[in-house]
Amino acid sequence: FSLSDMERGGLLSRRQEGEGYVDRFRDRIMFPIRGGDGNFAAFAGRLMSDGQPKYLNSPETTLFNKSRTLYRLHEARSAIRKTRQVVLFEGYVDCIKAWQAGVTNGVATMGTALTAEHAALLRRFADEAIVCYDGDDAGQAAAYKSIPLLEAAGLSVRVGLLPGRMDPDEFITEKGPEVFVREIIEGAVSTIKFQLIYLRKSHILLEEDGRIRYLRDAARLVAGQPSPTERELVLKELAQEFGVSLDTLKQEVAEIRRQEK
Repeated sequence: FSLSDMERGGLLSRRQEGEGYVDRFRDRIMFPIRGGDGNFAAFAGRLMSDGQPKYLNSPETTLFNKSRTLYRLHEARSAIRKTRQVVLFEGYVDCIKAWQAGVTNGVATMGTALTAEHAALLRRFADEAIVCYDGDDAGQAAAYKSIPLLEAAGLSVRVGLLPGRMDPDEFITEKGPEVFVREIIEGAVSTIKFQLIYLRKSHILLEEDGRIRYLRDAARLVAGQPSPTERELVLKELAQEFGVSLDTLKQEVAEIRRQEK
């Protein structure tokens, strides 16, 4: 290919001073990215040494739009169609490591937040999405934001909970692939359970005021659940944990649902 073509494809960058080009992905581990047709459309590169940015994607081209592309979707498509389930990761290495653990219906976003286009694309092949993002604050915040996008596309959603701020790669390395599949993927929790766990971070539950505010916010979350059975089960758990009357929580939820009609 000509140097100018490689520049347009995002492999080279023109030197800021003087003539010629530099390798855009120098000193990086390369992750080839396929488009929907199975042909390579872009690359991602992880820096081998210290520096920034840690990950670098190909620029947007006529072949590559990262808001509509998911890493390894072409390879995972048959497994996703067969199981009607997709597992969503944040990173390339997490996705590869999970594939080695047998999670061949796994795909990853590419250093960008999940988009409505991503969710619509996944809905073409799957009925259920399991979100398996990093266990740190940033990963959990991204998982929380992904839920309404996936549900709006028509997917049922569960969330894999990783302990101790671990990412999937670290968990599989430390605990083994069988434990990862059993505890994180098969043991993924409902969205309401994840949202209630996430909500705790913004309340001081050791104080009475904090517990009251948490239960009010939890009631709003529960009120949004369409299933009466799921609402009752969650409220029973909350009543037992916080030592409040189940009838009181039901009344609170009923009032919220009445106001929002």
